[in-house]
Amino acid sequence: MTITDPGLRFWLRYVEDAGALCETAEDSVLVLLPDRLQAAFDLPEETAVTGDPAVAREDGALLLLSGHPALERAVRDVLDAGDVGHTVLAWPSAPAPDADLLLARARETFGVDHGRIDAAGEPTAAFLPVLIVGVLVNYTLSLDDHFQEELEVWVDARGSAEIPADARSRLRRAATGPAQARPMLPADVSAALAEADRLLTERAARRRRELSRPVDAGRSAELARTEAYYAESLASLTRRRSSAPPDKTALLDARIATTDAERVRRLAEVADKYRGRHTIRPYRLHQLLVPALTLPVDVRRGDRRYPLALDWMLPAGAFRGVRCPQCGANAQLVAAKDRLGCRCCLVRTTTEPTPAPVPPAARAARPQPAPRPPTAPPVRPVPPKPASRPPARAAAARSAPVPADRAKSPRQVRAAGDRLAMSYWEWVAGGDRRLRRLLAPDSPAAAVHRLYGATGSAWAIGVGETEMPVSVSAGTEEPVPGAAMATVGDVRTARYAYPFQLRWRFVDGAAVVEEVLPFPFAWSGGRLPAPTWLPTAERLLHDVPTPRIELDPVARALWKVDLPRLGLPLLLRCLAAWWRVRDAVDLASEPVQQTMLFAPSEPTQPAVLAAAVARLVALRAGGESRYDVVAAWHGVDPEAVRAAGAALQKQLQLSATRWW
Repeated sequence: MTITDPGLRFWLRYVEDAGALCETAEDSVLVLLPDRLQAAFDLPEETAVTGDPAVAREDGALLLLSGHPALERAVRDVLDAGDVGHTVLAWPSAPAPDADLLLARARETFGVDHGRIDAAGEPTAAFLPVLIVGVLVNYTLSLDDHFQEELEVWVDARGSAEIPADARSRLRRAATGPAQARPMLPADVSAALAEADRLLTERAARRRRELSRPVDAGRSAELARTEAYYAESLASLTRRRSSAPPDKTALLDARIATTDAERVRRLAEVADKYRGRHTIRPYRLHQLLVPALTLPVDVRRGDRRYPLALDWMLPAGAFRGVRCPQCGANAQLVAAKDRLGCRCCLVRTTTEPTPAPVPPAARAARPQPAPRPPTAPPVRPVPPKPASRPPARAAAARSAPVPADRAKSPRQVRAAGDRLAMSYWEWVAGGDRRLRRLLAPDSPAAAVHRLYGATGSAWAIGVGETEMPVSVSAGTEEPVPGAAMATVGDVRTARYAYPFQLRWRFVDGAAVVEEVLPFPFAWSGGRLPAPTWLPTAERLLHDVPTPRIELDPVARALWKVDLPRLGLPLLLRCLAAWWRVRDAVDLASEPVQQTMLFAPSEPTQPAVLAAAVARLVALRAGGESRYDVVAAWHGVDPEAVRAAGAALQKQLQLSATRWW
């Protein structure tokens, strides 16, 4: 009998390793189970198993297919135990290639710009350690679509380079042998495991996006049906309100507000239903010792020599990959005048930074060198023609974000978004100051950075103050022309996986983050779902960490009054809007005297300004926008809030496309 079903074949191997006896019959396999396996699988001592449903019906054999409890129990036991191993490949009996042959193959394999590879000695024999890392990935594409796949990567532990597929297949076929008295090349296991984790995370995210494409049509259709249903309901209520008597207007206004809130909640539920996610479960870690020859070479550029070591894997008949010695990138090497690197890092390190412009006051205060006495009649220089100042509209057009559909292709946008998310959360976890480079000015993302520093973005999605991000998975949605891009995923800590959404744009060709949100789905428009339905709602409403900076009176009023009602995501929009016009308002005294927004004789309290900012921003986000309600929160006059809001709107210029 030939066993073709992989599940049955796996189970038979498992029970044989555990001490069972298996005898193959014509249509089934007779298994004698020891007492421990009988109790574990709840099976009798003699059990006939098969993978053919017809044989199971006619002969009464146990049908072991995917989903059977015995098979699931065996899989769970194997995953819990893990698959850890150490294998040594036999040293080939064929003569090893000499230095000349290895040098010729090295020149064919590794192209070095502006350099030439020359041998610097004879090859030496040693074992090259290779790590084999396997994981089980569970994909959830919707509430009804689930997939499970195995992923595996091979990474050499010396340079953290992935072993190519053709070399991997030859190493699989190579014979194993006993350990030999040969040296092992130095290894950096931590760096190799980090590279394997990066490769597996990227491939799992890419595979999830591929699997999600058939589901996207169902999500779009259900979202369209939901939008159409609530649009019709709101239109009907609006028509009834226009012709309703005054005593029923308030009731219809309340129904319109309730229906609109229900629409936002329902759209969030539909988006969450189709939110793709995946979990990675490592279960395999093997160390494979590969016979190798190390050839010392020099990369020459004229008289300059840069030493390098190339490792030839004998069973695979190929060199292991070489990474850039400067930045570790897997890119073509370049022999520069002072170092050996790749084109990317050499350009980055040799480019001179643009000097910052000197303010006129500092330029005037800077001491000027004394003029030298002329030895000849001075020549009057021709003054350069002053550059014409570009019109404000042209300058604004140059500084405006570049729409994704005109700047990048959808594939480039997705790749840029994935890279942005990985760099963003890596710098957040490390508290890296470079995070400021990835933030759009005067944005909610810049506001949370101003409040807490680099680690504040983790708190903005509900991560606890005592937790630390350990891994991240992200995928960028299809770009919508003219709208901000969205990258969604999960930030994992030791306790929980926190969903996030990064809203970002291209500005002058660079991707910058505008907003960090705790919602696990992407949507268009400025409306924000209420955070009350999130598991982290308490942290986003009432348990928000205290800011690390001193807040001005208006920001303090927003924090104290509006945070428990609006939540942290909407409050960050309010702070971003307020800080954008903060310099136009003088808050040095109480009551506040305005220098630009209001007449000097018209005092305005911080509570009035805070209520006006909260109302203007909440109006674009789907929150509370009635003057009387917001004014009651702050204990001020609604008419004062209305007047302050009109003056602030002239400065903020909020609209359907500008939300803060």
